Amino acid sequence: MFGVLNGGQFFFTDLFANPPGPTAQVSWNFAGSTFWLTYIDVFGSDSNGTFSNLYQVPFGSRFDSNGQDTVTINGRTNIIGISFYGTDSAHAPDGGTSVVLLGIGLSGIGLLCRMVTRRQ
Repeated sequence: MFGVLNGGQFFFTDLFANPPGPTAQVSWNFAGSTFWLTYIDVFGSDSNGTFSNLYQVPFGSRFDSNGQDTVTINGRTNIIGISFYGTDSAHAPDGGTSVVLLGIGLSGIGLLCRMVTRRQ
């Protein structure tokens, strides 16, 4: 679901309150929600091209209801945009289906091996 996590409701930055610069403050507050943050993408451009820096939020911090950090691209390039990526418990990865499919596949291979060895 795109647009569920709105800036200003869950995410905050000083990027637009200050003149363009090489660093920005970001924070998030998921109090009372099931959301958590996984990545922060910071991008900008200068005379040498367009640059991006992808931050992975540490596992212990992604569940925090109130996180804060300073982000930069390379310490010189002005930041022009920040994207936040995360998920919620309703859209958590695989609930065990992959393990079941792996078990079925391995069982099929085992049965096939038995059939082949019996014929010989």
